Amino acid sequence: MCAVVFHKEERGKAMSEKKGIIIAKWLVSIGVPALLFLLVPETGIITYQIKMYIAITLFTILMWIMNTLPPVITGLVMSLLYIFLNVSNGNTVFSSWTNQIVWLCVGGVIIAQAFEKTGLMKRIAYNIIYRTGCSYRGIVIGLIASGLVMTVILPNITARVTLYAALAFGICRALEIKPGTKTGAGIMTAGFIGAIGSRTMLLSGWDNLVLSYGLIEDFTAPSTIRFFLCNIVPTLVWCAVMVVTVLFLFKQDVPFEGKEYFAGEVKKSGKMSVKEWKFLAILLIAVLFLFFSDYAIGWLFLAAACICFFPGVDILGGEDVKNINFSIIIFIASAMTIGNVASELQIGGMVGNVLVNALQGMEVSNLLMMMIAWLFGVIMDFLMTPVAALSAFSVPIASICTQLGLSVSCVLYSFIWGVEQFIFPYEWALFLVVYGYGMVTNKDTLKFGLVRMVLSFIFMVAILAPCWMLFGFM
Repeated sequence: MCAVVFHKEERGKAMSEKKGIIIAKWLVSIGVPALLFLLVPETGIITYQIKMYIAITLFTILMWIMNTLPPVITGLVMSLLYIFLNVSNGNTVFSSWTNQIVWLCVGGVIIAQAFEKTGLMKRIAYNIIYRTGCSYRGIVIGLIASGLVMTVILPNITARVTLYAALAFGICRALEIKPGTKTGAGIMTAGFIGAIGSRTMLLSGWDNLVLSYGLIEDFTAPSTIRFFLCNIVPTLVWCAVMVVTVLFLFKQDVPFEGKEYFAGEVKKSGKMSVKEWKFLAILLIAVLFLFFSDYAIGWLFLAAACICFFPGVDILGGEDVKNINFSIIIFIASAMTIGNVASELQIGGMVGNVLVNALQGMEVSNLLMMMIAWLFGVIMDFLMTPVAALSAFSVPIASICTQLGLSVSCVLYSFIWGVEQFIFPYEWALFLVVYGYGMVTNKDTLKFGLVRMVLSFIFMVAILAPCWMLFGFM
């Protein structure tokens, strides 16, 4: 009886502490923005709308950081606050839904479902791993190399990370590699790099860059083929650097014989099914249109996703729609609202003018501005999610570049490159997908993140900038 009472008291204490934490989160999320709104005076430049915009946006970012509400709900609350508190109107707030990046994400999550159902992704990855030797080194090379293929035919980076994380974890389980080992951490990290490492060679594979381009008014993004030609060599070099980095940081500490397992998986997959051929044909046609037509990326991959449901194609059916996670779409659209409202209030131009005046008299080159943007991105990633940072600062950065006569694409690219650096799992939700499987520790994350961060800066200065100058991209 005493034990029951004791457990009840402990449970009540735990619930009370949890409730206290929730209340504290709400107080911080509301209190800090409210205090800022009250302390900052209105002027001819800092209007009520701008003050309220900053307060609501800060409230949203704090809610996202502390995970006070589900991120999707937080984004919707933010959108409604912009409207109800007279910061903007519904047409501007929900204009994100007319941006093709949102529909690229819709197409991407549907295509990811088709990859999973047909088994085409596993076929591609296992065949590449089998041909690279099936050893630990072969698995790392195979996962990263297969990403070069998957980036072309699966546009949504979130979908790629989700599928690759599951694939890498499946390999660890099949080879009986336990959590806490360097081998397991290396395979999971290689899966993450395979999903994201090749994104820099193709606009359709890099959601964050397309998002930033979509927020900037009167800006013409480089064509798909031009972007590809200017970035394919740096991307290949970076992927090779990442292979060496993983093998160096996570030396094999668990012996295994993988050849038999992967040979069995390749044999089990058999010949490509009719559905796989149909799906591959749809994707390849979409990619051809991507390179040789003027249609936007989002519309092409959305069309490819819809065709998967057509009679006679029958790759996906009505029941598959229930398994698709559309919440990420609402989150992205809501995050883009930050940039849309900032653009309407002309905050980008104001911030740009302040920074341009601060840089007055300095000789600012593209390379120097790229380095500043990268560092700024790294700092911002400690404070907010990558999507929130891009939504808030893409327009100001573009404005600064325009006023200084610098390359918008190069500086924006560098800012995104900085925002996507991390040393803690919370900094990038995409890495949390991999981290959530329990194979990678906080120490592993810190070690890999720091090395990757240093290498990314060196790579940007020593490889990326010279290549861009050579190809006329900068």
